[in-house]
Amino acid sequence: MKVIREEQKIQNSEETNKKQAKPANEIMLNKELLPSRGKFYKKDIFIKKLSVKQIKDLSSLTKENVNGVLNSILSECISGITLNEILSLDKLWLIYYLRSFTYNDLPMKLKCVCGKCENQSNHDFKLANLMIDYYDETVPDEVTLSNGDKLKFGYTTIGTELMINRLKNDPNVIEAIDEDIMLISSNIKEINGNGVTLYEGYNYVNEKLSPIDFAELVKNLTKRSFGAKPVAKFICPSCGEEILEKINLSQEFFLPKF
Repeated sequence: MKVIREEQKIQNSEETNKKQAKPANEIMLNKELLPSRGKFYKKDIFIKKLSVKQIKDLSSLTKENVNGVLNSILSECISGITLNEILSLDKLWLIYYLRSFTYNDLPMKLKCVCGKCENQSNHDFKLANLMIDYYDETVPDEVTLSNGDKLKFGYTTIGTELMINRLKNDPNVIEAIDEDIMLISSNIKEINGNGVTLYEGYNYVNEKLSPIDFAELVKNLTKRSFGAKPVAKFICPSCGEEILEKINLSQEFFLPKF
C-alpha cells in the first residue's frame, strides 16, 4: 500500500505542476517529494526532461566521471536554484526522478530472486519502489560533546563538495587535505554558538577532537542523514517476503527497452 500511495503522490504532483510550469518545457517540482522534503530550499525548483545527449552521457558513467556527469546534468536540468545549493543528500534522488520524468514513469523490467523461498519473479521498477530515508525534523541539529563543546549542524551541499574537490587538487594548498574528514566536518555550522568556515570546521575536527568525540560526531551525523538508496523494494508473490534489488545507474536504466 505504501508503494501505491507514493506512486499516486508522484503522479498527482506531476499532473498538478504541469499547469504551473514556467517556462513551458519545465515543471515545478513538488519539493515534498525530495528526501529532504524541501525543508532547506526557499525558492521554487523547476525541472526539465533529459535530452538525448544527456541520456547518452548518463549511459556511459564510470567511476572516474560519475560526479562530473551527474553534476553537469543537474545543472542543466534544474532551475530556480543553482547546482551549488542542492543538498548532497538529495542528489541521487533527483537523478532517479529525472529518469522517471523523462520517460513518463516507464518501468524498468527486473527479474528478482527471493532470498527466503528462492522464487524467481518479474517486477516493474518505478520511482515509487525506490528506498528513501526522509529528513526527520525531530532529530536534534546539535550535540554537546564530552569535551563540553556544543556543535550545531547543517547539511553539505554540492557546492561544498565542489569546493572540497578544488582544495584537494589545488597545488597551492600547502597541507594535504583529508577529503573524508572535510566532508564530515562540513556539516558543522557552529561551535559554541560561533559560526565556522569550512576550514575552521576541518581544523577543529582534525586537530582538536579526541577519537571518542569524533565517534560521537559521526554517530550524530548518521542519525541526521537521509536520502535515496540505489535499491528497490518489492514483495515476493510466492511467500510475501520483501525483496531488495539493487538499481544501478547503468545503460539499461537510462535506455529502457520499449
